[in-house]
Amino acid sequence: MRDAPYAGIYVATYESFRSWWSKYQTKQDKNRVVEKGLVLNFSAAVVAATAATAITNPFDAIKTRIQLLPDKYGNMFSTARQMLREEGVRSMFDGLGLRMVKKGLSSALAWTVYEELVKTTTTVYKT
Repeated sequence: MRDAPYAGIYVATYESFRSWWSKYQTKQDKNRVVEKGLVLNFSAAVVAATAATAITNPFDAIKTRIQLLPDKYGNMFSTARQMLREEGVRSMFDGLGLRMVKKGLSSALAWTVYEELVKTTTTVYKT
């Protein structure tokens, strides 16, 4: 319930941001070709990871509660009801700040390296 939506939101946001930023940069600098480089990939990954993390954090908060206190919390739905009843909506966003930093940086590093490797590999095979 957490990972599949996260991955979908992440990839969609990542590609959308890269596309938007490339068009924006091209409009800003029509006299030269804008390189899609490290800054673009890193920025897109940070934006995508923080957005996907914020949206899917309630599922992570529920999962964490079930893992930490299995005797108190049952399934996902009863845990969500109990969290909302006892602590309110804010409980669904427990740990969001730390998770955003962790996911943002790790995704940015991984996807930047991946994009650079793809670019390098493509260049090597073209020659």
